[in-house]
Amino acid sequence: YATPKAYLECLNKIGGVDTSDPVFEDYLEIKSARDVIIHNSGIINDVYLSKADNKKRGKIGEQLKIDDQYFNRCIATLKRLSGIIRRDIDRNFQEKSSSS
Repeated sequence: YATPKAYLECLNKIGGVDTSDPVFEDYLEIKSARDVIIHNSGIINDVYLSKADNKKRGKIGEQLKIDDQYFNRCIATLKRLSGIIRRDIDRNFQEKSSSS
């Protein structure tokens, strides 16, 4: 039940993933959008605004817009995010195992 920011801090601490790339802020909005769709019928609430932070897309009470353009941007963002995570995990754990 941790916040998405807490998950990123854990990913950084445990996996050594550099979460400073702006794509991680985009991920926070995507995760927040998912949560508001699942838990609040897509209606923007204060939880979404708080979690999405400066990437928020609307105001309290508005329907969160999910269109093809947004969906395609989400796919591109998540691919980039997974690439960064893979790169950093490979680098960090390869270095540790090769130095043993």
